Amino acid sequence: MAVVVIQLAADPGPNVLPPPGCDAHSHRGRAGMYLADYDPEYAGGTGLARWTDDLTDAMRFGSVVDAFTTWRYQSQSRPLRGDGKPNRPLTAYTCTFPAIA
Repeated sequence: MAVVVIQLAADPGPNVLPPPGCDAHSHRGRAGMYLADYDPEYAGGTGLARWTDDLTDAMRFGSVVDAFTTWRYQSQSRPLRGDGKPNRPLTAYTCTFPAIA
């Protein structure tokens, strides 16, 4: 069975605000990086993601479904954003779910 990781697919556009917990430029220039650590409940549900370019440090998932579920996870401590939509901090990033050997 293949192991799956979460990988940044593309840099956000210049008018996209950074996710909470990131400075204005911390999410730019990271296309191709892998999710290394993720806490969706950090800072009262604003979330915190750490990315790495080293595949050995990437979080691993047993299936694409598991990786996708993590990516779409809705914060329990702050389930809704200010606009009333579900608070899913990691979905601020466009990601792919490649299988690795």
